[in-house]
This record gives sequence, C-alpha cells and structure tokens, in this order.
Amino acid sequence: MKNGGTVTVDADRAAELLAELRREVNVKIDNFGRFLAAGMVTKASVPARRRPAEKASKEEPAMVLELDISGIEWQTKAKQPAGPDDPWNWAFGYNRDGTVRRETNQLVQAILQYGTVRIGQYEFSLGGRDNNLLNRRRV
Repeated sequence: MKNGGTVTVDADRAAELLAELRREVNVKIDNFGRFLAAGMVTKASVPARRRPAEKASKEEPAMVLELDISGIEWQTKAKQPAGPDDPWNWAFGYNRDGTVRRETNQLVQAILQYGTVRIGQYEFSLGGRDNNLLNRRRV
C-alpha cells in the first residue's frame, strides 16, 4: 500500500511468497538434476541435484563409484596410446558434429553435473579450447 511516496510491505506475506518461490525453484532444480543423471550408471545413488552449499569444489571432486569408461581411448601429450601409469592423458569427449561420443557419454554427463569426477586413482575433467576434450589426471 502506498503512503506518501513509500511502499509498505507485509513481511509475513513476503516471507510466504519467498518460501513458495524457493519450493518451485527447488522442484525445477531437482527435475533438471534427474534429467542430467538419467544417462549415468552408478552402483550408489547419484543425488538428483546439488545446491550451491553442497557443490563440490575443484579441490574436492565429486565421487562417482562406477561409470563405464572402458571404451575410452586415452592418449598421451604426444598422441600415443596412454598407459595406466601415465600421470596425465586426454581423449576426445565429443564427435566433430558436437555430439557426445557413445563411449564417453556417462563420464561427460557426470563431469557436466559435478565439475570434476574422481574414479579410483584418476580425476576427470573437461578441457581443451572448447571443453570438448576429456582430461584424466592421476591423483
């Protein structure tokens, strides 16, 4: 209600509206998280979403217990086939047309959701000029 150029707000009603808005946004975030997680295969349940307070930082990558990454062809900096003891490797995450490769789909989706993913002794992330390459770093 306006009183001489000022606006008076009912604090209780404003709090109710804010709570309702937060509930609606959280439902949408949950749905989007489920959409991203739909292509991932894990033994443990994957959280449908991560609110800002729950996000993993780059120093603490999200833990994903099992993804099928056996078909990914890792390469060294010299573009030679990578071995399991190499400290850093890369692989193509996407096809030339911009679609995700079938063998990298689960890993790319997990990285897009969590930022950095650790599986066993390796940490995975996207990199390259257009974030179309997968990086694998031994930790």
